[in-house]
Amino acid sequence: MAPRASAAQPPAARWLRAVGDVAIRAVAPKAVAATVEKTLEHADWTLAPGSYYVLGYGKAAEAHVEAWLARAPAPQDVRVFTATGYQHGRLNSTICGEHPIPGRGSFRAGLLLSDWLSSLEPRAPLVVFASGGASAAIELARPPWSSTEIVAASKDLLGSGLDIVAINNVRMQWSALKGGRALDMAGRRRVALAVHSDVPPGCETLVGSGPMDPGPFPTSDDGRIWFQQHFPNRPWEDPNSPERIDHWHGLRILAGANQTALEAASRVARRDGLHVEVFPEALSGDAAAVGRNIAERTQQSAADVLLFGGEPVVTLPEDGTVGQGGRLGRLVLSYGLADWKGHPAPLLALATDGKDGASDGAGAFWLPGPFDRLEAERAFEEFDSDRFFRRQRWLVETGPTGANVRDLVIVLRNERHVRPDGPVRD
Repeated sequence: MAPRASAAQPPAARWLRAVGDVAIRAVAPKAVAATVEKTLEHADWTLAPGSYYVLGYGKAAEAHVEAWLARAPAPQDVRVFTATGYQHGRLNSTICGEHPIPGRGSFRAGLLLSDWLSSLEPRAPLVVFASGGASAAIELARPPWSSTEIVAASKDLLGSGLDIVAINNVRMQWSALKGGRALDMAGRRRVALAVHSDVPPGCETLVGSGPMDPGPFPTSDDGRIWFQQHFPNRPWEDPNSPERIDHWHGLRILAGANQTALEAASRVARRDGLHVEVFPEALSGDAAAVGRNIAERTQQSAADVLLFGGEPVVTLPEDGTVGQGGRLGRLVLSYGLADWKGHPAPLLALATDGKDGASDGAGAFWLPGPFDRLEAERAFEEFDSDRFFRRQRWLVETGPTGANVRDLVIVLRNERHVRPDGPVRD
């Protein structure tokens, strides 16, 4: 479900939410299925009823597979692996695992995926819908690793502040599925891999840690260094397999990315006659620093609307004492508490999958109006943004959207020309 504007909200909030709605629709399940269908037609892939298989994994997998089945020939069999809380219950083939830390369900899902891939009819084509969240939701320990070790290491890894390239490189070390190893289990066959990207441009092979992708995978010295510091007695292996890359018989289809959503938001704002500045990969690094940077750029800009894409990270305190809130909640607090010459411009930060990390929401507003600065500062220091935003009624809740292309931040620097009923739609 995409964000919806409410008539009770101020015009700036209604406009921001409506633009967010447009952005998410551009990468929604119907758009994904249409992109895959069109690409396969152009590649002369013929999929007769009952002649192929469908696999989906990640937070958006069930929604994407459901949209595909509504328009494509019926496959021989379907399997969907998603994160708990992202299932709709309309597909009998959906299996859930925990997220963001793998749990018992994740390891059960990994075993079921392994068994299913090994059982496929030889040579039958496979259409795969890959989205983020699969790194935790499906897991299978690679000897000599144990599930207990992987869970503990995952907690440390996600609190490390490393970027997604480093994190997924490390995950590939202990997994029997990641880094193309699940693809190996499927045997030689044509594979259409539709990637719904929650990673930076050029890193699409890393989506879900690439279980069905041949690579090549971007690599990071930061990941190797972290791994060797934490596991000095375990060898570090290059995630890439030249043989797997050479024997790849398939298509990789980019079926939605952060840039797609940014372009849709930019179009609708420009249609309202507004001057727009776009910063495609500005949401990178520490969330608090990113929030301050957005405040600075907003005050320096002459544009009416500023759009930011990417996904920041949060480094948690060593004692692990935190409240409830996500990376975007922390970003928005930092933005509102920054050094402003006047009032902060209205802002909406939105996780396109509908879930801002440990928050109950998809993101948050910062809107004009009174607020308790001491309470905001305390929420920031205690990593407890949800409490503050609920009290302000600035927490944004959407539920699962069927998309997962990282985060968007929309700043409405100039409200004077904003339509009170929201932006002009397509």
